[in-house]
Amino acid sequence: MMSFKPAYIKAQEAAALSYKNNGPSHVAMNSGSLHINDLVGKDEREFAAQNISEAIQFKTISNQNSKDNDWEQWRNFHNWLNNRFPLMHSQTKLTKVDEFSLIYEWQGSDRNLEPIILMGHHDVVPVEKGTEADWKHGPFSGAIADGAIWGRGAVDDKGPLIAIMSSIESAIQKGFAPKRTIYIVSTHDEEVFGGGAKAVVKWMQAKKIKALFTLDEGSGIISNAPLTNEAAAMIGISEKGYGTMSITARAEGGHSSMPGKDMAVVILARAMAAIDKNQFPLALSGPAKDLIESLAYEKGGAIKFAIGNMWLTAPIVKREIAKSNAGAAMLHTTMAPTMLQAAPKENIIPQSASAKINFRIAPGQSSEEVMAWVKNSTEGMNVEIKWTSSPKEASAISSTSSAGWNLINSAVGIIDKNLLVAPSLVLAGTDAYNFYAVSNDVYRFYPIKEPIDGFAMVHGTNEHLKLHNLDNMLKFYTYLIYSAGGDEKILNN
Repeated sequence: MMSFKPAYIKAQEAAALSYKNNGPSHVAMNSGSLHINDLVGKDEREFAAQNISEAIQFKTISNQNSKDNDWEQWRNFHNWLNNRFPLMHSQTKLTKVDEFSLIYEWQGSDRNLEPIILMGHHDVVPVEKGTEADWKHGPFSGAIADGAIWGRGAVDDKGPLIAIMSSIESAIQKGFAPKRTIYIVSTHDEEVFGGGAKAVVKWMQAKKIKALFTLDEGSGIISNAPLTNEAAAMIGISEKGYGTMSITARAEGGHSSMPGKDMAVVILARAMAAIDKNQFPLALSGPAKDLIESLAYEKGGAIKFAIGNMWLTAPIVKREIAKSNAGAAMLHTTMAPTMLQAAPKENIIPQSASAKINFRIAPGQSSEEVMAWVKNSTEGMNVEIKWTSSPKEASAISSTSSAGWNLINSAVGIIDKNLLVAPSLVLAGTDAYNFYAVSNDVYRFYPIKEPIDGFAMVHGTNEHLKLHNLDNMLKFYTYLIYSAGGDEKILNN
């Protein structure tokens, strides 16, 4: 860990000591409108940047087999949180579930108000072996350089999580206390679809908690949105389902010098080719349709006409959206072959060959329909088809007219009042999937602005959080804390 303490870190620690001894100070609450630049300035940005840098240095790497995890990294990270955010820990009640998932309860003064849940996760995916030298800065260095913070978790998801906590620490230091209870949740095993989120929800259900909304990681601000090629904040109102299917072919094995006519590998290859050829059709429906209609309405002109006359223009619209992989994925259930297994040696004809296909199931479609589609594609072929485990269906769809949606929409406006806000479909899985049981609505968004293919760095080489995106996050989360939590009026001009 870095041992130096810049001046702004010392100032933050001094403020924490002052708060402990003398109570809150600095910015008077409930005294009229507040300006966002008074709440998020140079000190707050530097404080948060240093926090994210240090958080990245903890190697909280989730492996598929949890026995391979270095759990001491999680314990050290939790201790660091306690020391780094003394005000947050003094004003919240911390509960740990499933040993390593964290629930902070920041009690509001008005218990009649529905709480809100701000959440993230503090585990990260591994760095692919052999790629460490390809990083501009070490994958766990937390380097602040070239206008960004570098390292695994900078975007997914330590950056947003620590931005939330930094915003809360700064708000308390300024004297803020919420009217509405705020829960800050950090799960420990999101990257492997672990049990942390389920344990949090079970704890909340036992306490009969029903939140106004839950906000988790998800979509971002796309600088070149589909159709318009302009910036749009895409708030995830639903996420795709998930399932992995095993396809197995069996035939007579033997020595490779005497091959038969129907070998398992060949049968499997034919089946895989048939499945690949029979892709699910593109469809403008559900959250994807909501997104396109929102973009078209704001853009106007020919695009608005095209979307308003889908009976005529649907093929053209779908073709335009599908020009990018991300755009195409929004319009249908996707399937991606990811694993193959056959003979253990090159001169053996295997008795069986198998493949795994990962499906991301679109809202409005079920896992049963996906299975039927694949079986129909391979009809007459001698293959066994089964889910490797119970598939996860697509999530429910959250409201775009609720109080929660309006608050998040307004928080985006504090960054840029001219920025278009549109509902979207999250293609990957998140822990938020579990929170419909304890929330009126569930949203997935962080105010990180990148081109549509710019998020490819997540889980990849050179993951980094640009400092201007950190500024966006701090303003966004600060607005939510003050407005949703305290009913304060925040201005940005």
